[in-house]
This record gives sequence, structure tokens and C-alpha cells, in this order.
Amino acid sequence: MAREESPWTLEDLIEFEQALSHSAVPTSEEKQLVSASIAGKSPESARPIGLKTWLDGRRSGIGRKFTLALDGVSLGLFLLALSAGITTVLGLYRWNGINVTIFVAVVLGVQIAILIGASVAWLFRRKAGEAYSVVQSIIGILARRLTGDRESVWWHSLITQGGGGRRALLWRLALVVQTAGIAFNLGAIAALVGLVLFRNVGFFWETTTESAMRGWLEQSVNIIAAPWSWIDPASAPDARLIDATRWWPEKSAALSPGPAAWWRFLLWALVVWGLLPRLILRFLCQWNEGRSLAALDFQSRHHRTLWRELTGGELREEIAKRPTDGALVIDVGGAGFSREVLRPFLLQKLRVNPTAWETTGVLDPEREAAARNALTDAPAAIVLLVEGWALSPRQVESLLAKVSGLKEDRRVILLIGNAEPNGAMRPAEEEERANWKRFVDGLAGSEVELVFYEGGAR
Repeated sequence: MAREESPWTLEDLIEFEQALSHSAVPTSEEKQLVSASIAGKSPESARPIGLKTWLDGRRSGIGRKFTLALDGVSLGLFLLALSAGITTVLGLYRWNGINVTIFVAVVLGVQIAILIGASVAWLFRRKAGEAYSVVQSIIGILARRLTGDRESVWWHSLITQGGGGRRALLWRLALVVQTAGIAFNLGAIAALVGLVLFRNVGFFWETTTESAMRGWLEQSVNIIAAPWSWIDPASAPDARLIDATRWWPEKSAALSPGPAAWWRFLLWALVVWGLLPRLILRFLCQWNEGRSLAALDFQSRHHRTLWRELTGGELREEIAKRPTDGALVIDVGGAGFSREVLRPFLLQKLRVNPTAWETTGVLDPEREAAARNALTDAPAAIVLLVEGWALSPRQVESLLAKVSGLKEDRRVILLIGNAEPNGAMRPAEEEERANWKRFVDGLAGSEVELVFYEGGAR
């Protein structure tokens, strides 16, 4: 019975990398479970489902520990940032008043500057989701220390291998940062509302210059209030109010409460320019984390090695049950493999019928051109015959790149063996097999079938 597909989570991913670091040798029982779980699945969906089936029997609990620890760090940062927001606003309350220019610069200006700086740095990254900030690093260190996992092999694996796993982890850490940003703004809003409700707060601004600060303040107010001024015009201080609230040294009277336009302006500014961007960024972090997890292809070398170990036997059984496909056979390097000698093996073991036979990798322009033309019109399968000792990564990768540009659902088989004088094939040496396995496991995104010649058909 096929396993019902369920999405991968960050917790699953951590458990998976931890399990891989301890032992990736699958048992026969695990192979059977994986085989049952991927029955009838497409190649794209089979790998995530099969690997999660394998993972279910090897969970150590480290994924759950880390996510809980990260939640604890997030809560601690939330409370710390909330207190910081409250303290910052209360610290600006002096002599029964708040200097609006300092308030905007300290409470909002610093936040906006940080967001702009982070955005610019983000744009200069080739892969924005893989940006790794100092703050994210510190959060990760704190969470890992809380789990008691000193080695953190899974962390090193996710961070260094790149791809969707790294992006998912970093988006989760970024989400913690944005949650703290939300808390800071909530604290600032709460403090401002509390002062307005329970204290006589006057709002003012002051400067040594005659007109420079006044002009800058009016322009800044108009820009900041633009998003909401059409909804609440009274919360956008005009030129008359700005002039009226300037503090002059010769004033001896205490500040009177208000005017209301200033505290409404500051409250709107905190919501629109402080809280709202953080809420949007937090949503984007959560969305991008989910998207990164959904796009996991498990194409890293160690992922492909495990998948080959899990499905190798099943693949051979599946091939044996297939109807015979027409195939283009390409002798890579011109080793001189005989069509007549290998035909029984191709038919019975690989279930392909060699309808065309070409040669490439030789100093013969006509034969090279014939091979290129044959690739364009290739039937359902392509078999690349390569000698075990003649591993040439560039040549094989070039051929596979050409094949990948052809129609989909085409079997691509790498048949590895060494040539005999009569055109037959003998099995490759163990060292040659190991080299080819490492090479194929490193071909991210390729579903090539690696087959080692084991003798003639019976």
C-alpha cells in the first residue's frame, strides 16, 4: 500500500540529516517499506516520500528538540524586544513631553535604516534565501546550546550543502528575527498609548537652525503620513501645527498636553512603518520556508547515494518487468563494443532493444555528427556504453546535458564495463565501480540509471 504523501517540515529535515550522519546503510526491511511507499508514484514525488519512509524508523528526536529550543529562543527575544520597545519610548519622555524628531529618528529611523541596509545586502546576493546574517548565527548557536547537541552534525550539513535545506533553515531563523521586530513595535505602541492615556504629554520639536530643520520636518511628516493621511487627515500635522509646536528657549511655561495630531501621527507611523513591515516580512519568511521545504529535491551527493542504496534492487526488479523499449546505444570513446555480442544482455537485463548504434568521443567528424543527429531522433531509451577505466566527467556530463534537453520520460542508462578484443564486455574493477558511483551520485538533478555489467544474459 502506497504511503500517503505528507509535506516535509524543518523538524523532519534536521532528523534526516542527523540520521544520515550516523548510518546511511539501509536494511532489507527498510528497502521493502520504501518500495511499498513509492509504488505508483512519479519519479519527482517518489524520492521525498521514500526518504521520509526511511526516516520514520531512524528518528532520534533532535529535530523536535531544536525546534522547541528555537521556539524558546524566539519567546525570549520577543519578551526582550517588547521590553526594549517600551523602555525606548519611556526613555524619550522628558519634562512632560516627547521630542517628535528624536522619537521618529530613534524609534522608526533606526528600524527603517536596518531594513534598507538588509534589503540592499539581500539584493546583492545571488541567492537571497541563502544569506546568512550574524543575528541568524547567534540565534542558531543559542538554540543548539539549549538542545545540548554539541556536535550539531546536521547543522553543518544543512549550512554547507546549500540548496533548499539551507534556505528553509535560514528562513526559520529570519522568522525569529522578524518576530522580535514585531515585539519591539508592539512595545513602543503600548508605551505611547499608555503615556497618552495616563500622563499629560506634550509634543514638541526644537532646533538651533532657523529654517533647515523646519523644512526637513514638514517634508518628512508629509512623506511618512502619505499612506494614511487620506483616511485620517487630522493625524498629519500641517505647517501651522509644526510652527506652533516648536520649542523656544524663552518659553518658561510647562508643555501643555497634545496636540492630538502629533500623538496620532506617531501612533500611525509606528503601525504603518514599524509594525506592518515586520508582519509582512514575517509572513514572507514563513511562506518562503514552506516553499523551500516543498521544493526539496534531495539531489546532494549523500542524498543520491542513500536513494541509490534504497532503490537499487527495486529498480532492477522493475526493469525486469518492463516491456522492451527501443534504444539508441552510444559507444562513448569508441571502445569497439559489439552490437551482436551485447544485444542479448541489453534485451534481457536492461529491457531495451538496440535499434540504433552510434559512436562518439572519437576523432571522426562524420561519426560525431551521426551521433548528434541520432540523439535528436532517439527512441524511448538511450544507453551510453563507457569503459570502467575511462571515466571522463566532462565528456559524460556533456552527453547527459544534451540528453536532458530532449523530450521527457526517456530512460538514460550508463552501462559500465571494460572492452574485450572480440567486442564483448567484462565487469569493471571494484575501484572503477566506486569512482563511477561517486560521479553519478554527484550529478544533481539527473535520474540516470547506473548499471554495471555483470556478465552475459542467461
